[in-house]
Amino acid sequence: MADYIPTNARFVNPYHFIELVRQLEEKFKYQDRKAEGNLTGWLECTLKTKSSIFIPNATSVKEDKEGNKYSDVFEIKSDKEQKIVNSYDFYSYTNLAGVKKPPEPVPVIPGSEIRGMIRSAYEAVTNSCLSTIDDEQILYKRVQYKADCGPARLICKNGNWKLEFCEERIGIAFRSTPGDRHNFASFINTLNEGERVFIKKGTKYKVRGRYPAFTVVDDIQKNKAGHDYVEGFFHKGEPFGNRKHHESIFVPTGKMVDIDKTAVKNLLENFKLYRDKTVNLHLKPRKGSPKQHSGYRHIGKAENLEDMDGKLVYCTKRGNRYYLCPAAIGREVFHNRLTNLIHESYRPCKHIDHLCEACALFGVVGTKKEVESQKRSAASRIRFTDALTQPGHYEFDHPKTLLELASPKLSATEFYLKDPQNAELWNYDYAGSWGRNAKGKADNRKWNDLENYTPEIRGRKFYWHQKDADVEHKGELTERNVHVRPLKSGIFSFKVYFNNITEEELHKLLWVLEIGGKDSHAHKIGMGKPIGLGSVQIRVDTIKLRDLNLVDESVQYKIDDTYEKPDYSEVEKGKFPHQKIVEQFLRITNFDDAPVNVSYPYNEAVICEETPDGKSPTYQWFGANKQIQETDGTGTAPVIYKALPKWDDEHFPELPVYKAQE
Repeated sequence: MADYIPTNARFVNPYHFIELVRQLEEKFKYQDRKAEGNLTGWLECTLKTKSSIFIPNATSVKEDKEGNKYSDVFEIKSDKEQKIVNSYDFYSYTNLAGVKKPPEPVPVIPGSEIRGMIRSAYEAVTNSCLSTIDDEQILYKRVQYKADCGPARLICKNGNWKLEFCEERIGIAFRSTPGDRHNFASFINTLNEGERVFIKKGTKYKVRGRYPAFTVVDDIQKNKAGHDYVEGFFHKGEPFGNRKHHESIFVPTGKMVDIDKTAVKNLLENFKLYRDKTVNLHLKPRKGSPKQHSGYRHIGKAENLEDMDGKLVYCTKRGNRYYLCPAAIGREVFHNRLTNLIHESYRPCKHIDHLCEACALFGVVGTKKEVESQKRSAASRIRFTDALTQPGHYEFDHPKTLLELASPKLSATEFYLKDPQNAELWNYDYAGSWGRNAKGKADNRKWNDLENYTPEIRGRKFYWHQKDADVEHKGELTERNVHVRPLKSGIFSFKVYFNNITEEELHKLLWVLEIGGKDSHAHKIGMGKPIGLGSVQIRVDTIKLRDLNLVDESVQYKIDDTYEKPDYSEVEKGKFPHQKIVEQFLRITNFDDAPVNVSYPYNEAVICEETPDGKSPTYQWFGANKQIQETDGTGTAPVIYKALPKWDDEHFPELPVYKAQE
């Protein structure tokens, strides 16, 4: 596996994080906050695009026989595989179910999109809770190093879970090779995963490269055939192309340890991830590769905790925690969840008598159980209408295929977590460094835990603006692409209704909507934010207050449109709790002073059909970032070279482009 070196080229990652200030802000009782609010009325606003934007019309979405959701309003197919490329038109009030090649729509920006955008900004500058954090979201990461505790068998006795360790890998050949002339394919075909067998051990099979030699099976029977036969359990892995020639036999050593139920639950989640086609992309057929990953379906049921009894796994130990996986080099599911990693003040608000500033204004809704038991339901005191436009006030771009969009990758811990500084590798559970071998290279057999490591997330994710970004895909089309009709420019009108809010809340809301009235700043909305879509600017044209009074037994309805906007500099410096947060928000929302080299991470690549721009796929950068020559990191003992840079008042957070060492 190649070593990599940095080039002089630099890029700015599409997103950065506004920091979390670990301070318990004031909490509010919903009814008290509502009673204090004496302002009711609405804001009349104008939204103007600063770049092309795209919001999909989801009425075109349908489902195939396998449960895959897709949309094909423009009937686009991939070049080679001839598979459907998802295609969407811009959001409108037109139902596109069953419609092909729709006429140009009258665009609409849903109020829910504007609300979500403004709430995220409001939460950030007021240092409120992280309302969208999923308490139960599974955190996981593919690893590049071999499980250091080796193979084991998972056993449940009287509700208690144990690991029964097995000998280092013993391979059973399903095709002959120069190093092992045996071929047990016909016998293997009669075996089920985890089935008990008896084997006679043979010689060592020498493996090229960094992988250690392993013992091979000389003979195998379903019943013991002599004193030199030992008991084992058959484990079948996934296809690995033409390079694979052995399956495995797990031979117990008699050594057992107790294991926490959380580790077993995580194994169950791991199997579910392997069977999820949105996570395990190898489940999808690929041209020229007939043997695909099955998601370990051959191991049998993996739906409930009791299904894990008897499973054959590979295990890694870090500190006092075990990580289980069906592959020697596979995926770890972490014990921590996101809510374990944030200060209690940032956890989603649970009770209407203890709300952060954003939840007290925007409201909070929980599950039925939460609403009944914890009173987790507070109505929003503001409402956003859809943003509408008129003919002549908008212009569409031609339908185009966007550059590939990547889903959020929490597994990129060098970006999502704070750098612990004195570690070579870190994630949501542990951090540490590798020992070194005789040649000075990182050795995956020598791991040293960093003591007292506390993982911390970086903060709230926001996207940089990109002026004049070319968002169109120019290479071969694949099913990973999306074909859309973007809105090139547009001017929209919408309203924000408010009910029983305080003057301070109104002033902060106005500041967030207009980003302090600064002409150079803008929000980001809709799809394609990482590649340059979505920049919009909002201006409040009119503030109208409604007053209801009972006069002579009749209701008097009065509208006052003389209310003036506050001095935004006073709001900015005196009303928000942390100036540092406001400064970071202003930095990343500055459209005029945006970085010019925003890009997904990439390495230098040879220009060809698959990489017409000379940029490698994003995942290759993350691999190279752990194999830089000067860190002595390797493919099987990765060392993080660069983490996402911290905020710098003078420079943008640039990262290097890599290339393989010649």
